[in-house]
Amino acid sequence: MADERIRGGEITFPPISIDKTGQYKYIVRETTPSGGGWIAEERSYRVNATVTDGGDGKLDAAIEYVDEYPEFVNTFAPEPCGVQIIAHADTVGAPLYNSARVGMRPASGSIRSSSTIRAASASVGASAPVAASAPS
Repeated sequence: MADERIRGGEITFPPISIDKTGQYKYIVRETTPSGGGWIAEERSYRVNATVTDGGDGKLDAAIEYVDEYPEFVNTFAPEPCGVQIIAHADTVGAPLYNSARVGMRPASGSIRSSSTIRAASASVGASAPVAASAPS
């Protein structure tokens, strides 16, 4: 679902009152800031409005999308969180001779982090912070 596009809706701006013939230029862009996992669309689109005299006492307007029809697609990517795994080691029958290493890895993958348990301590807590990511 991460790449599935969820349809939004039409964006309708309030009408602009124009009382003279001429060419009017506008820029349409998203003004929502990125943040909280959201990446806002950064493109902007040029739109021209041409107002002409209709000859019947009314002005006529035509819209031209110079670049392309404005379409905004925002992306959500959750911000990563931190995970800290803590382990504890004791010895049985004799003190630890020199040192021992304890490794940590994802259930399918190679070791990402390791900690050393030193002989100077009979009971050592070893921890290593790692970045968590979604399973693939």
